[in-house]
Amino acid sequence: MLLDHTSGIAEYLPYAFPSPQGLSSNPDVSSLDDNRFRQFSPEELIELGLGAPAGGQPGGPTGVYSNTDYVLLGRLLEKVTGTTAEKYITQNVTRRAGLRHTGFPDGPRPKGPHSRRYESF
Repeated sequence: MLLDHTSGIAEYLPYAFPSPQGLSSNPDVSSLDDNRFRQFSPEELIELGLGAPAGGQPGGPTGVYSNTDYVLLGRLLEKVTGTTAEKYITQNVTRRAGLRHTGFPDGPRPKGPHSRRYESF
């Protein structure tokens, strides 16, 4: 259910970076631009997603996209393998698939050519 987004667990993004129009349910965080360099721990992101209203019925017929699902999967992968998700995925997925220019970001500024903004609020 985590992989196909039928877990019902809410997306953390609107709670980590609420709307700049003041439609926030979290008054401590204001907007993407105001917080673009803030780093959240995986536990903080999971807590935001689990604390939000459900994104759908668990096991429902259609999924509702949730980054929280991926953060949970990363933590589960770390528990099962005993290594970081980044290391495991790099060794067992990206390298084996021959993806030489694929990696995990290690800071707020991507290296090399990239779009200026992936998503705009």
